Amino acid sequence: MFKNLSFAILTLCSGVASLGLLLAADPAFARNGNGNGNGNGASTPPTQTTPPTTSTQTTTSTTSTQTTAPTQSATPATSSFAVGLADLGKIFRVNFDGNVATETVNGMSSFADFTFKGFTSQGGNTIATFDVLLDNTTGGDIFSRVSALGFNTSATLTGASTSGLFSNAHLDGAFPNQFGNIGVCFTNGNACQGGTSGGVNNSTSLPGTFDKGTFSFSLALSGNVDTLSLSNFGVRYQSIDSKSLGFNGESGTGRGTSVTTVTPPTTVTPPPPTTVTPPPPTTVTPPPPLFDKPIDGTPPGDQPTMPPVSPPTSPKPPTPKPTKVPEPGTIAALALVSAIALKYRKQQEADAEA
Repeated sequence: MFKNLSFAILTLCSGVASLGLLLAADPAFARNGNGNGNGNGASTPPTQTTPPTTSTQTTTSTTSTQTTAPTQSATPATSSFAVGLADLGKIFRVNFDGNVATETVNGMSSFADFTFKGFTSQGGNTIATFDVLLDNTTGGDIFSRVSALGFNTSATLTGASTSGLFSNAHLDGAFPNQFGNIGVCFTNGNACQGGTSGGVNNSTSLPGTFDKGTFSFSLALSGNVDTLSLSNFGVRYQSIDSKSLGFNGESGTGRGTSVTTVTPPTTVTPPPPTTVTPPPPTTVTPPPPLFDKPIDGTPPGDQPTMPPVSPPTSPKPPTPKPTKVPEPGTIAALALVSAIALKYRKQQEADAEA
């Protein structure tokens, strides 16, 4: 029993000694209630000292997959431009993509060049005029027809008109294929959805103007307008065919994806032709002769004396020789002899016959 009591006393003494050493080494331990978290009174919390540590950053390599959203989710701000009084004659090119059933069709595209022609006032309102070049740039084995073009305006529209490629203007319409509402559109159909013909296409077998076409439009704006913004550009595609994609007479839409400024072609005026005046002829004075009198004896400056030239004489014709003519008596004698000979011959012929 005493052995067990001695062991307990020894253990208690060892614990007291250890506690005393701890209190002497760390007074803060005593102020915090002997380190058990139950200390009372207005004790000051200890200041925690964090030893400097070196942190190692681990970077995890991940592969990001880029997902191309459908064309219809394009931000309208990416296809807008503004014109003012200082933009007369500027050309703004709006690029369009293409999609069918809200799915992007790579290779189906188009663009429109808008040339600002200016503002005019009419009855308290403002007329804004533009010229447009519409080009169907669809490629590959895809054939399509751009049958309508539309956009929104920052000013209030009271009317619109068009001439050229498109003959009809419609206010407050809409494009299908989940495109949505649109302020004004130009087409040959009775609505912004397009029509059975007209527009621009990339196939000569389709109706309408091939590849590209031009038209002009005017916008009637409410009030006095000197700055106008056009946005939310869209086009209507029809007659879409593609063997590789399985399209046969499909329809779709395209949204403006970007706007760039096009430098108009400059007309170089050739300078007027210059008339070159030849210099006046110069008279060259021959140098003086080396000798006062030439070898032939002609004084300097005198023309040599030429002997007179006599005219040529025609040759005399030869004197004809006289022709001998027989005398008349000789002729008579010859005639008499001939007559006698003839008579003699006839006499002989008569005698021979007898």
